[in-house]
Amino acid sequence: MAIINKFDYVEIEDNSEFKSLRIKNIKGFIKLLNQYQVKTVMWTEKTDEEGKPAGEFLFLDNQVLYRIYSHNFKSIEEFEDASRGDFPDAESFYEAQKAGVSTYREYHDCIKTGGVDKQVYAKAQKLGFIDAFDKFRERCEQNRALIPQGFDLSDIDTPIKLCEFATVKGFKDYGDFDKGFFLGFSDKITYDDAKQKGFTYGDDYLNAVKMGFDQVKEYQEAKHLKIQNKFEYTRYLTLKNSAKGIYSFDQMVLVTALKNTDNGKKLSIKKLMELLKQKEEELKFVTAEDGTREFPEWYVKKLNTEADINAFFSQQSKIKEYGIFDSDGEYFEVWRISHQKIYVDGNNVAFSNSRKRDNADGDDKPHCSNIKLVVDELYRQRFEEIVVIGDPGLKKRTPDLNVLTKMISDKRITYHEAPSTTEADEFFIKRAKADKCYIISNDTFRDWKFKDDWISDNIDRIRIPFMINNGIVTLSGIEKLIAETSD
Repeated sequence: MAIINKFDYVEIEDNSEFKSLRIKNIKGFIKLLNQYQVKTVMWTEKTDEEGKPAGEFLFLDNQVLYRIYSHNFKSIEEFEDASRGDFPDAESFYEAQKAGVSTYREYHDCIKTGGVDKQVYAKAQKLGFIDAFDKFRERCEQNRALIPQGFDLSDIDTPIKLCEFATVKGFKDYGDFDKGFFLGFSDKITYDDAKQKGFTYGDDYLNAVKMGFDQVKEYQEAKHLKIQNKFEYTRYLTLKNSAKGIYSFDQMVLVTALKNTDNGKKLSIKKLMELLKQKEEELKFVTAEDGTREFPEWYVKKLNTEADINAFFSQQSKIKEYGIFDSDGEYFEVWRISHQKIYVDGNNVAFSNSRKRDNADGDDKPHCSNIKLVVDELYRQRFEEIVVIGDPGLKKRTPDLNVLTKMISDKRITYHEAPSTTEADEFFIKRAKADKCYIISNDTFRDWKFKDDWISDNIDRIRIPFMINNGIVTLSGIEKLIAETSD
């Protein structure tokens, strides 16, 4: 806005004939102008010639010449206006005036951006950066630990620069910027993403991202366990979930290795220790410059000696799910139950009381239709190979032998008849044990538990009871058994 002159101005060349008083500042000079009701102000132009006086404003009253250096201002009014705006010189005042900037503070803040722009300043003021800048700098100096990683405070020396930095980074105003910045976030997108994922501080979020984590709970657990990255955390979590609080980590490593070992293979205690050490090498991390590999701190070990392995296999009942341990011979036989092949106790199923029928003299007969119902259900359960074992009398006594004959001819089952020289139960169990299969039978084989330690330890685990009611077959707990042995 143009400044309206209150005075008339007359340029003079010589003022030596009058007594003069030099006034110290513009405020005092204007006070005298008003007091003496001056209408006309004299002025001299500044010259760079040596010995010539600097430019001045002057007025005469009662033969006394009152004077003040003009400091390159063109009028008293502009000199006064510059004084109100705290401008130190005419050059900055006139440059600011062209840009519509009214105070030296505005001018100073603008000029450091590379030019004077009133709109830029007004924006920074509206968004709160002008008033908050000093507080921002002070807070940064007092709490350097809060400053985001990579932020250089020396680059932000004006409110304008702070405003430009914050708005480019996506913050809408200083309040929005202050919330994120002093939690360690230098841009809005990162701040919002961190909040959404549950992170509070920028350092935690950035470290989590660097380590491969995107969830705060996982990162906090990993940090507590001194886990180095998401890869290691996934390995830890896999072992932890597999162990289910039953096994230590090294026990779980050994059990997992056995699950992947060829079915039927026998391993001595020494071989078991070697297998464990081999698998544990994959869990070690390089921890020193010389390439030394060590276990992470979270890795819990209990199997440090062969005696520990012997004790573990002898005492841990769940190990039976993976094989048979001969504590006397000190070896472990991998014994995983097949999910494709299954044995059916033919006589036990055929004589099922739920399908009881009487012949003419009142005696029960075995019915092969019972076997067919069970076989149909086993196919529904996706068993691909069904073996039926019967004793020599089954075919002779059944009234529906054609049902059995058709299943055999259609290759729906494999049928074996126990030799007359061997008890049917013994033949049945030995075949199922050798082929590592479940068995379908309501016989608990109680007598055999006293004769054979393996049967005592394992028959209840592999035996699936059944019930036939109105043509509907129920295989008790088969889904749970299959799920447990699939882990």
